[in-house]
Amino acid sequence: MDLIKSFVIDLVGIFITFALCLAWFVITPEGFGIIGGIIILIASYFVTIKVKKKLLKLK
Repeated sequence: MDLIKSFVIDLVGIFITFALCLAWFVITPEGFGIIGGIIILIASYFVTIKVKKKLLKLK
């Protein structure tokens, strides 16, 4: 069951990251879009890990 929860959390994190990066690339000019996209990817990775740890502890 924990494996399924972990997988779902990862999928949700990937979709949210994709949406944020897509919005960032549309809003900003090209140079800032790439830098901001990388920052968003790194930040969402750490947020996903933190959320996963908290949700899997709750059992």
